[in-house]
Amino acid sequence: MATTHPTTVRNSIADHVVDKIDAGAAAGKVQITKTAGSYIAGDILAEITLGDPAFGNAASGKASANGLPKTDSSANNTGTAVEFRAVDSDDTEVHRGTVTATGGGGDMEMPSTSIVATEPVDLTQYDYTAPL
Repeated sequence: MATTHPTTVRNSIADHVVDKIDAGAAAGKVQITKTAGSYIAGDILAEITLGDPAFGNAASGKASANGLPKTDSSANNTGTAVEFRAVDSDDTEVHRGTVTATGGGGDMEMPSTSIVATEPVDLTQYDYTAPL
């Protein structure tokens, strides 16, 4: 049998993780990349600043980002978004996840995963779900 967590524990896990995004003096952000696992300047497509606090309280093991949609007014590079990482204001990584178009079921959803340098990038859905 696999290890599982009751909902109250999953809520605590989710709240703990997303609260780490609020560490530092300013709001956390997400960095969207075209290459999974690579966060060098040429692979980062966009950086979107989150609300402060970034997330509301978890329910049913899931926390949802506050104040969406959020926008990066000018994308850094051109490419197809595949992954993101959430960082605090000191650029300390908190977690990573998948990016899909709206309705695609990714950990983060955007109207389009096709990003063009200098064009705006919108973030419409971002949830953190604690493991079962």
